[in-house]
Amino acid sequence: MTRGMLRALLVIAVCGLAVAGTALADPNGPNVRGVDTWTCDNGQTVQMESGPFGNNGRVAWVVDASTVWVVKYTAVTDGVDTFVFFDQTKGETGLVTCTTPGRPGDTFVTKGFFTPAV
Repeated sequence: MTRGMLRALLVIAVCGLAVAGTALADPNGPNVRGVDTWTCDNGQTVQMESGPFGNNGRVAWVVDASTVWVVKYTAVTDGVDTFVFFDQTKGETGLVTCTTPGRPGDTFVTKGFFTPAV
């Protein structure tokens, strides 16, 4: 579960940096942690990365876009058990759910929204 936990921490530990105008949302910092492909229930498949290692916010950058993914819920599941890292969805409606594979048998699940909308 070490690799899986590291990937989950990547999602959790993302930076809350503001993205201006039409600038690309990919921060390309010196300690960029990698890109994951996420499949979302709104029909989109996007590549997102959580930015430099020191990020402490709850956003991820959509690669090659001016879009930021704002995370309201993060969990990992093996199909039977689910471990929720945080859940700020109370009263929220219209959230998108995106998933990406973790270690074999595990899936990371996030709920949130894209801003600006893609």
